Amino acid sequence: MKKLIKGFLILFLVIFSIVILLALTSPWWAKSLVSYILEKNFGKYAKAEDVKYIFPNKVEISTLEVANFATFSNVSISLQNPLKLSPINIELTKPKMIIIHNEKGEWTFPQIPGIDTSKSNNANNISIEIKAKIKDGIVVVRDLKTEKDIEVQKVNGNLYWKNQMITYSVSTSINNQEIKSYGTYDFSKEEGNLTFEFKNALADVWAGVFLPNIFYIEKGYFTGWINTKGDKNDWVVSGEINAFNVEGRIASFTPKFVNVSTKVKIDGENINILDGRGNLWDADIKFLGKATPKPEMNISFESLNLEKIDKEFFKGSINLRGKAKGEFSISESWENAIIKGYIIAEKGSIYNFDFNNIKIDIDSKLPLVNAKILGDLDLGNLNGKISFDLKSTLINLNLEANNVKIEKIAEIFNLPKMEGKGDVTIEAKKDKKWKISVSGIIENGKLGDYSAESIEFNFENEDIDFNLPFGDSFFFQKG
Repeated sequence: MKKLIKGFLILFLVIFSIVILLALTSPWWAKSLVSYILEKNFGKYAKAEDVKYIFPNKVEISTLEVANFATFSNVSISLQNPLKLSPINIELTKPKMIIIHNEKGEWTFPQIPGIDTSKSNNANNISIEIKAKIKDGIVVVRDLKTEKDIEVQKVNGNLYWKNQMITYSVSTSINNQEIKSYGTYDFSKEEGNLTFEFKNALADVWAGVFLPNIFYIEKGYFTGWINTKGDKNDWVVSGEINAFNVEGRIASFTPKFVNVSTKVKIDGENINILDGRGNLWDADIKFLGKATPKPEMNISFESLNLEKIDKEFFKGSINLRGKAKGEFSISESWENAIIKGYIIAEKGSIYNFDFNNIKIDIDSKLPLVNAKILGDLDLGNLNGKISFDLKSTLINLNLEANNVKIEKIAEIFNLPKMEGKGDVTIEAKKDKKWKISVSGIIENGKLGDYSAESIEFNFENEDIDFNLPFGDSFFFQKG
């Protein structure tokens, strides 16, 4: 009898052990515990799938979602103190987290359920302590200004959560790009201090996030760091960036800069270019100074292709040719900039006037361009003024040529045959079409069949297309 009782007891202990083992490893038991923890801390906004308990203190979850803030796959959780349910050690494989950069340039993290920032005492339900190790994660920077999601993959690092404060350090290396981010963010106060470090990062991807929208970057790379610090709607950006092989534009200035390399310092709204070099219209350009909020830039250039300026601003209508060098400053604003400086053009032509050199002094506020001209042309010396509106294409031109070859003037403007040398005044105005006046004095020359020691002439016409060569009836004689 004793043997029979002993046998039943052994069988009972075996069955009981199996039941206990099944209970401990059962998904419903583990899921119930995980659901309790999630609901206690995050309300009903968190969801776990395929929960598995591993003796003695580990839980594995295939998918863990917390509202719209994050999605975690293949989560491995261990409780350091099972009685307190905290701290929790988590291993996250391929987690996906979202950070939002809004239209105003402010950084926001989606609200985590359980945190009520509207209350003065920052009351919340979350009390657990979390230590997380991230493997092959995905961080999405949702930039509302450029309407793009920047997805950074293969992110590895560590994350620590306590008292609604996240402290993190993560990094990734993809296709020669090295990106690192570290800092803190307090969800209860919506304040943080975030630092991004870049090496060989794609400029066209990241420039729109950190730079004002006056810059339009199409390609290139940059190395350096950027820090953003603040709370709620008050964020300040600082940093230092070295960019290279960049292509892009500035504000409404449509021509593209290429092969740009710069050293940039960012301090809030103040963006200073410490050293900048690049190419525009075949020219070698150097630039430095403050870029924002109000530009105070100094620019110098050599070997500027004037034909490309003619095509860009005048649609090829003034037959501008040659190379130029110069220096000028840009101030006030990018959209309506004040531009002061000079340009020296050599061995070229304008409106079929060949020149050895022409100096243009600029003192303008865009879109109106004002310039003084002093030139050494093959037909004589030239000086005058020109103004034109880049938006309306309205042009005013007043030139005086001294001791010039009258034959060349007559040929260019299709005037009656002239001979000799003299002084000429050219006045031109263009709205939709040109109105032009050519007047002057011929010394010891001829006008048609008439010859004299001094001959005054004045020709003018209007409502014409100023595209050389002109038609036979371009001018008519006034006196």
